[in-house]
Amino acid sequence: MKIFYTDSFPLPLPEKYSFPNDKYFLLRMRILEELGDQPVDLRVPELASDKDIIRAHDPEYLALRIW
Repeated sequence: MKIFYTDSFPLPLPEKYSFPNDKYFLLRMRILEELGDQPVDLRVPELASDKDIIRAHDPEYLALRIW
């Protein structure tokens, strides 16, 4: 099973933001725990290109470059 994860990328969030920064790491650990001894192929995805981002978001969002 392939599992893609992104918890190693920093999230540029403002100070005191309510989003739990360790959310994705904890999710990955929980998935691995639940799968037990099943073979798992953990992969970090490639960064999305501008073309990829525009497929899912408005071009104005891309222009913000908030990441």
